[in-house]
Amino acid sequence: MASHSKKTLTTITLMETTPEQWGQVPYTVRKEQRDLMLKTTCPDCGPWSSSTTRYILIGDDSFKGHYFEQKEYQEAFDTTFSALQVAEYLNVELTLDSWNLKYAKTEEDLLKLREESAWDLINNRFRRSVNPSPDAIKFRETFRAMDLPCPTCANGQVKYLRQWNITCPRPTGYVTRLHKDVKINAHYPAWPQGTTFPSKYDGCDCEACGKTIRKSGTYGVVAKRDDGTSVGMFVGNACIKKFGFKAYKTMDAQAESWAKKVSSRSSSVDDIVIDFYYRTKQSFEGVDITTIDDITY
Repeated sequence: MASHSKKTLTTITLMETTPEQWGQVPYTVRKEQRDLMLKTTCPDCGPWSSSTTRYILIGDDSFKGHYFEQKEYQEAFDTTFSALQVAEYLNVELTLDSWNLKYAKTEEDLLKLREESAWDLINNRFRRSVNPSPDAIKFRETFRAMDLPCPTCANGQVKYLRQWNITCPRPTGYVTRLHKDVKINAHYPAWPQGTTFPSKYDGCDCEACGKTIRKSGTYGVVAKRDDGTSVGMFVGNACIKKFGFKAYKTMDAQAESWAKKVSSRSSSVDDIVIDFYYRTKQSFEGVDITTIDDITY
């Protein structure tokens, strides 16, 4: 267990308690459905934030030594060519594998087969043990390949690509989307009756140290004083661990785990269940919350 900061120790002392008296507040759980902004796998690069092989015309120096802002990079990325666009630019006739063609049931499946065929054609130029095809030679004389980060899931940080001498946004593999009617396990704090909240940082994100919580969320802790009264406050995951408890898994972390399962087809979107912790000082100890609608937050 890490030691508390001076600010947290001051807060605990002013609340007439000691660090050893604090524990996690119990939660009452009920199943609900809510619209939530959750992370999901990037539609362009998946959860692995992999680079995308794109192609530019030889002599195009628009990327050379450039520092790209997010919007500017997206615009520059859109000017590059995919493998299929390269084939169309060179007027190359693509031959689709008849074995795979019979499994193409939709236009999307057919487009994917065309992209794979175009990639195989272009990739032929790397095969040193065989003579490259005329189309591959034509490509090599017209285009050069660049491994570019995905612009769709950039997180605001930057990445320097030494090979191309460019700086561009760093991908994460995830984007945030609105999910309708998500199944959640709603956790309501069961504060002991008569619990008060006299923290000097009452109303701050973390009421133990006063810090702003951007990612982890806040969770209830409660202490029973020597005189038998109870006091509580909401703290972030960093302070939860300093109290000696295991950190809670954030909604984003839960969503990322589900997104990987969905992308690997071991689960579907309908299977997603999120643990959602409400921040309310209303007590639900011994209350049947399935019958309550007027919950205050």
